[in-house]
Amino acid sequence: CLTQDAEIRKAIVEAKRLDAVIKLTRSLDVSCQRYAALALCNLGCGADTKAEIIAQGSLKPLIFLMRFPDLDCQRYAALAIAGLGLGGVTHDHDNKHTIVEEGAVRPLVELCRFPEPRLQLCAALAINAVALGANGATMLGIAREHGLPALFSLLDPKQDDECHFASVYAMG
Repeated sequence: CLTQDAEIRKAIVEAKRLDAVIKLTRSLDVSCQRYAALALCNLGCGADTKAEIIAQGSLKPLIFLMRFPDLDCQRYAALAIAGLGLGGVTHDHDNKHTIVEEGAVRPLVELCRFPEPRLQLCAALAINAVALGANGATMLGIAREHGLPALFSLLDPKQDDECHFASVYAMG
């Protein structure tokens, strides 16, 4: 709940206390994993601290949680990647490129193919966030991980309209 507040998010990141949250992503208690993923999702939405969140080691646990067999963990982890990727380019750091290089695209592509519309939407939004911008390397990284066929699969008429929109936007 505390990570919903912008000042608290900034204080947590600046105090370099993400290690405690990251440790909870590997807890034996699924509820702890869910709340850790949600906290990382909320933290990733902070505009000023995205590069520091990645520097403190958040990507590997998020990749782990996207592959974990709990839908809430997967959704929160995908949305955390979206938050970290949205914007995410400064004069000295490109979060999008780091997200691609650390291997987060493949699990997002896999989640686009998972038969649960809300999870597909979260994954498509994350791919969108990584694709936005002028960095051709991130777009190529998505294509290399078979992101386009996964996004095309979301255009099936049986799919949710929001998935359609997110897919078309990402392809655009």
